Amino acid sequence: MLDYQLRRYPLPDKTEFTLTPAQLRALDGAIERRFDGLLAAHLAHAEVLAKIRGSYRFVRAELQQENGRAQGGAEFYLSRRYSISTSWR
Repeated sequence: MLDYQLRRYPLPDKTEFTLTPAQLRALDGAIERRFDGLLAAHLAHAEVLAKIRGSYRFVRAELQQENGRAQGGAEFYLSRRYSISTSWR
């Protein structure tokens, strides 16, 4: 998520800091597989893990937007998602 966030920073040459598209796809795939593994290994915590996965997907989608609609960095979206999900308990 920080890589997606870094892409919006006003730096002249970000290529030495950001991941390549292939690296991003590989990392995203690895993260999704890890979520699958966590869910399979910890069925008792499936509800919480599903919320965390949903937060990850939401924040990732916000940071990936091409139109610049993202209003803050990963921390902004994660904190908003966390406060919303915990207020429903």
